[in-house]
Amino acid sequence: MVDVIFHFCKWLEQTPVGTFMRQSSWAFPTVESLHVLCGNVPLLVSTSILGARLTGRVLRDVPVSRLVAGLLPWSWIAFLIQVVTGSLLFSSAASRYAATAIFPIKMLLILLAGANALVFLRTSYRRVAQWDTAPIPPLGARIAGYLSILLWLGVLVMGRVLNTAVTLVPISVNLFGR
Repeated sequence: MVDVIFHFCKWLEQTPVGTFMRQSSWAFPTVESLHVLCGNVPLLVSTSILGARLTGRVLRDVPVSRLVAGLLPWSWIAFLIQVVTGSLLFSSAASRYAATAIFPIKMLLILLAGANALVFLRTSYRRVAQWDTAPIPPLGARIAGYLSILLWLGVLVMGRVLNTAVTLVPISVNLFGR
């Protein structure tokens, strides 16, 4: 299985998109800026607002269903932007990204954040009419809120660490001979 992943990563790097992302002086920084500003920011803001409401700590007078209706579309759009821009960034050095211990952790955190949202929507949120305006949501919703905040912040941190490990560490090794 590792060989299949390694060969896929090498192939991806050699595609016209991977080559362009690696060789262009402007493509990587532009896509990375879009990844952060149009993906990270709205995704983290929307999921954090909803997560904070689900914990019962803030916005206690705002119905949860109103927040879900207003924030979920932003979360999905931002997540889609993350997938597209993240794939483009990954294509530039796929084998280096995949070879780190950080990459699978980031992917696992994304999977867990998605599973958390799915479980919330399929369980607690199905009964939202019963607790929509309650200042303190039921325990399952509160747990989902805390998990959402922690998991998405973990994804953000792992993304920054991953970027540093793949792009900045090799540069410093080349510059300073370490």
